[in-house]
Amino acid sequence: MALFRFPIILCIFRIYSIYPSPHPYPTMMFFLKFTCTVILSLTLALSAHSAAISVGANATVSVGSSATVSVGASTTSSVGTSTTGATPAQISLYLRAHNSLRTIYNATSMIWNDTLASYAQNYVNLCVYAHSNPDPYGENIAAGYGSSYSIARGLQDWANENSTYNYNAPKASHFTQMVWKGSVQLGCASQTCTLVALGNHVSTYIVCEYYPKGNVDGKFPANVNRPVSN
Repeated sequence: MALFRFPIILCIFRIYSIYPSPHPYPTMMFFLKFTCTVILSLTLALSAHSAAISVGANATVSVGSSATVSVGASTTSSVGTSTTGATPAQISLYLRAHNSLRTIYNATSMIWNDTLASYAQNYVNLCVYAHSNPDPYGENIAAGYGSSYSIARGLQDWANENSTYNYNAPKASHFTQMVWKGSVQLGCASQTCTLVALGNHVSTYIVCEYYPKGNVDGKFPANVNRPVSN
């Protein structure tokens, strides 16, 4: 658009400077001046409009793409954290409690799964002390109140059920789900709730989800090993 601006300005300059006033043909002279002036005005207006469109488009693409990429990358690439309510320290605790027990019972270590953890968080937030029947996941729940009850205490209570497990007449328990060989992914969450099942005491409520699910009838001998020390 700038290429047309200079010839039009030159045209007006020549009309005003070369031809003296009064001109022998005043009507024609007026028409020429008027035409050049109108064309120059339109040129300047179109040029300004073009600049506005260019700046607007650049701002939208630059800011929009930058914000999306930056926020998305930061959210999805965080290491050692969870997109759920579990803190890094809690994630470490959940994994350590399970995997130390699984080592004793010759089962591979579990890995953290944010999808399972998100499911657990959404459910525990409801503060309903009952299993959610989360097919195709396995699930352990625990709750307790008082200053001595914590996530670590709940996990230990599950593990302590190993003392009552009968390999000759296997029954599902929190312990068997913790050491189930076929369950290799874990996601847990906790919440402070006032639970009717615990006499309306303010309690620590813990939920863990497992995938693939354990405690499947007929599969106990292949998935719950004897301790390696025995």
